[in-house]
Amino acid sequence: MTRISRFAFAFSLVGILSSSSVAVAQEVGTAGNLEQSTTASASEMVSFANSAVSEMEDARQDVQKMLVAAEKESDVYQVQCLNKKLSAIAALAQVSGSAKASMQDALAAGENERAEQEFRKLAVAQGKVRQFRAEAEACTRDDGTAPGDVSVDVSNEALAETVTDTESIDDGNFGVGDEPPSTSPFE
Repeated sequence: MTRISRFAFAFSLVGILSSSSVAVAQEVGTAGNLEQSTTASASEMVSFANSAVSEMEDARQDVQKMLVAAEKESDVYQVQCLNKKLSAIAALAQVSGSAKASMQDALAAGENERAEQEFRKLAVAQGKVRQFRAEAEACTRDDGTAPGDVSVDVSNEALAETVTDTESIDDGNFGVGDEPPSTSPFE
């Protein structure tokens, strides 16, 4: 191989590897954000923190609105369900606000490892808030039944026929000898 062809090969290999790391950093979701923490610049980390905290606050406000609506309807199930989700979201939003401030302090002090740790906290919290928001929306779906309630509609006339099948059901007792001995001599 000539020197120019080796250089071209190495250059194309570097290009392929660098484009694959960009694809990993652009993944949607918590896993992509966690992987991005090692490659993100300080400004990207701050930008992500601002958007994540803002998204969590929006989710908290949305679930709060759902809760107010459920309270107006006096739907006890929805109120309880939404209260649980709102509590979790509010706690995560509070922790995320602290993590954002700690991350900014760490970046200012040049403590990149601590900043990455706070960044990871934000990414995980954002994923959990998204999950709780979706669960809160599921709390408000009106499917006509509460959890645990089952309703069965039997209105088919074919089922109303009289059944003359009186065959006994096998109870598993095959008549094989006596009852087993008692387990305690004090019975």
